[in-house]
Amino acid sequence: MALISNSNDNEWMNLPNLVSSLILDKFVKSTQVVNFGLVCKQWHFASEDYIHTKRNLQRKSLPMLLIPTKRGRKKKTRKLYCVNQEKFICNVPVRSNKKFCGSSYGWLAYSDENRDITLVNPFQNGITIHLPRLHLLSGKLMTPNYWYNVDKVVLSTDPTLYPQSYIVMVIFGALKSIAYIKAGEESWTPIDKEYLDWKLTLFSDITIHRGLVYAVTLYGKLICFNINAPHEQVNVLRDPGISRSIFINKTYLVESSRGELLLVERYYDDWTNWTKTFKVYNLLIDDRDGHLVGKVELKSIGGDALFVGYNCSMAISDLNFLKNCRDSIYFTDDFHDHYLEEFYGDRDIGIFNIKDGSKKHLYAYKSSQKWLPPILWIVPPFDFFSNTTQS
Repeated sequence: MALISNSNDNEWMNLPNLVSSLILDKFVKSTQVVNFGLVCKQWHFASEDYIHTKRNLQRKSLPMLLIPTKRGRKKKTRKLYCVNQEKFICNVPVRSNKKFCGSSYGWLAYSDENRDITLVNPFQNGITIHLPRLHLLSGKLMTPNYWYNVDKVVLSTDPTLYPQSYIVMVIFGALKSIAYIKAGEESWTPIDKEYLDWKLTLFSDITIHRGLVYAVTLYGKLICFNINAPHEQVNVLRDPGISRSIFINKTYLVESSRGELLLVERYYDDWTNWTKTFKVYNLLIDDRDGHLVGKVELKSIGGDALFVGYNCSMAISDLNFLKNCRDSIYFTDDFHDHYLEEFYGDRDIGIFNIKDGSKKHLYAYKSSQKWLPPILWIVPPFDFFSNTTQS
């Protein structure tokens, strides 16, 4: 029922777009935006337009490196590094002793020794979402170091804008299994179907494309399922043109700016474990059922820049932000041998040009940082810097 019904209040009901946007910008909590839209039909449309605009602006925001520069539990900030300007921009209120296993829509994810996963948004006054315990992670499924029990956390959308409908997807455990949880649920749903072979357990990345969930293994094998179906049917996607079982160091799934689903394969040097090369494929998906028709290796990605690592894999098309970045992959170090990572540090950070195969380093890694948690990509809100004191 509308809370505004008096005809004398028509002026309040028909607020100009600029005025309603200014009001909505003052809200701190996402629930306030939702409640604003419940007042009347006009305010509902205004809140929907506001959310849509914010989402579009967020997609145009430049990903930046979130870098811990000092060690210790008392160190409560990290630095944002702009790859375009090649310098630190400002401090972000995030502890330096946490190893983040996900970065989506400005939210960070980390797990602890109790198998709890927490989401935190450092750009929204540190707002935190504590997710139910991941009881699926136990016994032989656990790794020696709890930092590595959860490989990756990916959000379907921004919980700030969609607090009732976001989905959290995780890759976890020694077998790199997958599970998900929807907003408001009290337990995780595992994807533990009877797969055809063991090579369909070592998952490396997961994403949502055209309403369906796609996940890829370290062998380049794909599965697809509808997360909103009453009983999700997991489809193993067979590539009719290629039959192989080659181990790939890392695989990523990225939706391009043109709406294509890209498979990115990352290969390391056998001796140094530094990135040697990338391969990018356009996955040809049947729109009727989401099945894989084939894949085509690409030597150009239409001018996009891809960002991969511990973050939600993403493509940026508004390249006015970046210098000489077309058809390039921006990557951080997400190598999972924690013994080597602790010894050598987080050093494999750079840009790979798909057209000519060239590489260059992005950030001047310091040996003093090798004991710190990994560096990862994060996307600040579009208006973050207008409200921040730079340093």
